[in-house]
Amino acid sequence: MNYGVANQLGRPSNEQARALVQSAVCQGLSWFDTAVAYGDSEAVLGRAFSTLGVQEQVNAISKGSILSAEGDSLTSRVIQSLQRLSIPRLHTWLLHDERELYAWDERTCREAQSLCNDQLVGSFGVSVYQPEQAIVAVEKYALTAVQFPASPLDRRFLRNRMANRLANTGAQLYIRSVYLQGLCLMEPTQVPAHISRGREAVQTLADFCQRRGLERDQFCLNYVLQRTADTGARMVIGVERLEQLTRNASILSASMISSACLDEWDALWPDDIDDLILPFRWKSR
Repeated sequence: MNYGVANQLGRPSNEQARALVQSAVCQGLSWFDTAVAYGDSEAVLGRAFSTLGVQEQVNAISKGSILSAEGDSLTSRVIQSLQRLSIPRLHTWLLHDERELYAWDERTCREAQSLCNDQLVGSFGVSVYQPEQAIVAVEKYALTAVQFPASPLDRRFLRNRMANRLANTGAQLYIRSVYLQGLCLMEPTQVPAHISRGREAVQTLADFCQRRGLERDQFCLNYVLQRTADTGARMVIGVERLEQLTRNASILSASMISSACLDEWDALWPDDIDDLILPFRWKSR
């Protein structure tokens, strides 16, 4: 699908998607994040996995709803995802909307346990925007995987060691939006005016990195990596081009930047501004 405020190439073709998957696997990157709501992403990935013969090598995480399709059980939705992805097992299935947590009842819990027992899913969790919902998910509903956003502009899950609190429950953490849909890497003048303080934030980040002799992608990845280093978290990073994939991999294998640099940024841009860091608020402006 066409996704991300910084997306310039639109929706990848099947051939482009297959090339990205192949390059990722060749570089030792075997984890893939998708969702039912991402257009036909599951089917495109499934065709790539099948063509490349890597169905047994990949770890796939998908997301869905437990409310959207009347009459469909959690089991049927998982099986449909597996069929589209052409794989025997999902590593993790996430509830895509934190507002559906209330519907995670005893019946759903039994279904989830059965799917785990049958080795169709490794674990269940939720994708969240708010730290409070993440805590509810792991402490009240005993879910064992949480996906959440974090970046140099969005430190809500990093403050007060919130990510550590989640990790200490035994939950696997997946961090998304390290570049905030690519916003952090845009030219400041190209940031849409309706994103509150967007141009100011991106210009501040660009100036900071220039003074420090850093590339913005390098700083963003390092920032989140170091702030969550002791949580065992994995990062979810979207790419449009092979060059981006290779670039991200090279940053991850390079030396870390200093913690003093991270602290300097926090002092320069101390606030997490909801209208800036929550993309669902961008559309209403």
